[in-house]
Amino acid sequence: MDTRIKTDITSEPLLYADVAQFIKFSDSTNTAEVTLIENMIKACRQLFERRCGLSFKEKTYETLFNIHDKPFILPIMPVI
Repeated sequence: MDTRIKTDITSEPLLYADVAQFIKFSDSTNTAEVTLIENMIKACRQLFERRCGLSFKEKTYETLFNIHDKPFILPIMPVI
């Protein structure tokens, strides 16, 4: 069985503005730091999705099953 993400989410469930406010980050002109925070948000979401086996927002998965993989069980649960 091989599963991949065909179309990923368009926006993160946790917004950059919320995280910046929480960590009291106000220098939005520092693009390197902004990019780092956005990448950390995405990495955290991906980690939690892998650990929980759930999707936090709508996305499309593609799973290829081998004929010998019976019974066919979906590896990812529905969106919560």
